[in-house]
Amino acid sequence: DYPLWRDFPYEYVFDKLAIDVINGGPALREWVDDLAASPADLDAVVGPDETAWVEERRRFLLY
Repeated sequence: DYPLWRDFPYEYVFDKLAIDVINGGPALREWVDDLAASPADLDAVVGPDETAWVEERRRFLLY
């Protein structure tokens, strides 16, 4: 067991871990920290956001 996540201020945020700021929340960090988690578990968490992003950007695609 070792401290994987560095606890330091990131840019203008002082009360959250840098990994959480970069990823928009704690979901990725919590998935990495969960020894029982599988890649499918992460897919289940991020899948709806990926689907929403595909729809959101669709009108901007030229090709």
